[in-house]
Amino acid sequence: MLLLTLIVSKILSEPIRSHKDLDKDSAPLYHKAVKFYKGLSKQLVHQGHVLDIFACALEQVGLAEIKVASEKTGGLLVLAESFGHSVFKDSLKQVFQSGGNNLGLSSIGIFEVNCSKDVKVQGVIGPCASLEKKGPLCSEVVVGQGNTTAWKMCGLDKTSTFCLIFEVVKKESLDAIAQSANPQFYFQFLTYYQHPSGQMRLRVTTLSRRWVAGPGSDLIAGFDQEAAAVVMARQVSFKMETEVVGNSPDETAYFRMILNRENVANSVVMIQPSLISYSFHSDPEPVLLDVATIAADRILLLDSYFTIVVFHGSTIAQWRKAGYHEQPEHQAFAQLLKSPREDADAIIHERFPVPRLVICDQYGSQARFMLAKLNPSATYNSDAPPIPGGDIIFTDDVSFEVFLDHLQRLAVH
Repeated sequence: MLLLTLIVSKILSEPIRSHKDLDKDSAPLYHKAVKFYKGLSKQLVHQGHVLDIFACALEQVGLAEIKVASEKTGGLLVLAESFGHSVFKDSLKQVFQSGGNNLGLSSIGIFEVNCSKDVKVQGVIGPCASLEKKGPLCSEVVVGQGNTTAWKMCGLDKTSTFCLIFEVVKKESLDAIAQSANPQFYFQFLTYYQHPSGQMRLRVTTLSRRWVAGPGSDLIAGFDQEAAAVVMARQVSFKMETEVVGNSPDETAYFRMILNRENVANSVVMIQPSLISYSFHSDPEPVLLDVATIAADRILLLDSYFTIVVFHGSTIAQWRKAGYHEQPEHQAFAQLLKSPREDADAIIHERFPVPRLVICDQYGSQARFMLAKLNPSATYNSDAPPIPGGDIIFTDDVSFEVFLDHLQRLAVH
């Protein structure tokens, strides 16, 4: 299926729509296109079809308009610069290699929620469509796709993740709930779908918990900080649809659709990238996302989900260019070069869409992919000079410490 969206007129003097245009409602073609694809998404959901998007272009292709049709049907999504780019080629290859005799993709799924009367469903944020099954369990407050307790998933796989938002029915106090005759509450999730083998399967998951009054040790012990951070990220992303700086509408749509379908571990990497250090002095270890982490005799592996960066310090780069790793007496150096590449390949193998791999050296042109993600604790106008073998960031942005200090002052005053 080839889908074309008119996002800009043929008059060359008219620029392509931006977030500012969408915010000011000055993109006349946008709403017409979104309306068309909303209608198409209803047809696709009704017939159980999935819309996968593999879009490649240096400029925008209209993903911001078409995203509703792909997201509601649980379609796969890949956005790259060209069809010759490794992100596109490797992602497409992974689709056809991941399932053996099938693609590992299930279809025609229905997801339903039952819960105790003390809890109500506000909605779901994720790759699904509402079946409009209203009832007493539906909350008046709607988040994402609400006013229902059942959703259709035209396409799903083992990595599909959904964020359910609940609310506690208001009582006189939490103490009254905890001391009631039935201090237990439950959630039950029913997932009915067609397995890649052709079998229809029903999976039922039931969770039971007890009410806790106040922020006691029981509540703290059972609180998942990472899951809570991802839930907040999805909610903020859903509410702030057009308030974006630095990305095009297509890029924003792409990033948000991936965030809304990924699991907690991968979503946390999107929120705060991971940085691993490799050196002769210690085993691989996580380090802070700070420019002070850069050292001449160190290799850094940055995982920001969409991009994987292997960054060689200046001394490591000089030794590699001199060919020391090819000499038998320098096997330790050869292993040091090999370890981050193996770890990067392992991440790439498990992730879809396949991230972009950047291998760069300190002070090289590609080093910008690393520096853009680091806290600028040392900049070109810092009073103290950088440590020997270290680096600085050419930016006027304040460091995290300065930002936090200013935030604390505002909180106090």
